[in-house]
Amino acid sequence: MISIPQDSDRFVNVHNVFNGITLDTKQILVGDLIYAFMDQLDDHLHLAYLLNNNPLRHLIPEVLRQVEDNDSEQLEDIFGAMLDVVDFDPSDQKVVALMDKLIEHLRIRNLQPAQLAKILSMLLKGIESISDKENLQLMFLLLADKLSFFDYPEGDLLKETSQYIYRQAASLNVESVNRIFFDMAKVVSPQTVMKAAAPYQEEYVVTTPILPKSCVFYQESRNRIRVGIEVEKGNHDVIFGEIEESLYKQVAYPKLLFWFDINKSMQVLSANVVAVKDLLISEETELYRFPYSNVFESGKICWTIKSDPYSSLRQLEILPYIFLGATKNMDLYEAAHDINLRDLLEFMQEKVFDDSLLIPMNKKVKDITLLGG
Repeated sequence: MISIPQDSDRFVNVHNVFNGITLDTKQILVGDLIYAFMDQLDDHLHLAYLLNNNPLRHLIPEVLRQVEDNDSEQLEDIFGAMLDVVDFDPSDQKVVALMDKLIEHLRIRNLQPAQLAKILSMLLKGIESISDKENLQLMFLLLADKLSFFDYPEGDLLKETSQYIYRQAASLNVESVNRIFFDMAKVVSPQTVMKAAAPYQEEYVVTTPILPKSCVFYQESRNRIRVGIEVEKGNHDVIFGEIEESLYKQVAYPKLLFWFDINKSMQVLSANVVAVKDLLISEETELYRFPYSNVFESGKICWTIKSDPYSSLRQLEILPYIFLGATKNMDLYEAAHDINLRDLLEFMQEKVFDDSLLIPMNKKVKDITLLGG
């Protein structure tokens, strides 16, 4: 007979009773009594208690740590016994909980490959009964995070794993593979994506729309299109003044390079103009300030383009001439050689523009691309 004194939490009394008569009494520690009882239990009952009783769950990582530090070969026995518990009472939650403890507390990368393979093989036997795919996904992600695939310079582990995933996705549908590839393309270098696409380039044709007359360059990004149009050196009438008070006939202009940004709805977002000297425009062509007014130093035109969306890019070819024919004033004029704008316009009538009047911008055509600005 066992009795626990009310005034003690360390000892219990063990009585040897025969026919109701106490023959002998001993005191033993409570822990020794519990240990003696546990020694009589089956292993699966021990582990079932550890796995299901939250106050004792902290013992599991401690056991793993002790085994790893002293005798890692025992790990196979420990997980074998744990899986016996799972087999005794199989459920998704128990297998996932076991995997979670394995990943969280076991120093996986310190194990020998064959040893890790054996432990995981035992664990996978318990996974066969899992019906919840989200639990399987969670376990895979936990393991992948612990192994840190990208830490291996040669990348063989990552390569083999990704190829397996692609094979599995391909057995379902092409769209699954496309989604995986698209997500991976976000984190790899653009050069790698282009290299992967190279075998398909022979079958892929890039065709521009019909471009404006005198189009120098055409560029397209995700959100906008940039079109460059050249206007040859020549003469244009200039209407000057807020109330169109003056008309300067056939004013000399240098060769001009306009570029317009439009969105995918064919609405004009911005307009720019600079002067150039080269007969043939190239990426190395130097840029110069527009010599008259109504243009910022950057080349942006101080001009509100009020129009409905264009139906084609070809229609943009009229924009340079709309600007050249629009009424001008003194806004943003920077005098070259201290020449007043009215005097300059008066002087430039019926002349050929003198390129020495141009002010360098210290930029080239290649600097005004969508990437360059």
